[in-house]
Amino acid sequence: MANNSGTEFGSVIKSKTKRYSKRTVKELRRIVILIMGLTIVFIGVLLLILPGPGVVTIIFGLTLLASEFYWAKNWLKKVEQGIDSVKNRITSSKKE
Repeated sequence: MANNSGTEFGSVIKSKTKRYSKRTVKELRRIVILIMGLTIVFIGVLLLILPGPGVVTIIFGLTLLASEFYWAKNWLKKVEQGIDSVKNRITSSKKE
């Protein structure tokens, strides 16, 4: 009679290692996106003061963050609503 407990143990270890590595890669990806997105948003805020496309840069950073974080999706929606509001005010003032 052959003892299969060694191979069963090995397959359990392999599956746990695979799950752990997938989780680690996913967490690392989220951290990288967080750092990149916040950096881009920060640069966008600086570009509001300095010459450059600040609003576009902020929207790009929020879009990157929104790919992984729910709170960033909410911020992006608020920014889009604000832009729509400004756009509506501009078009309504031109009609008058």
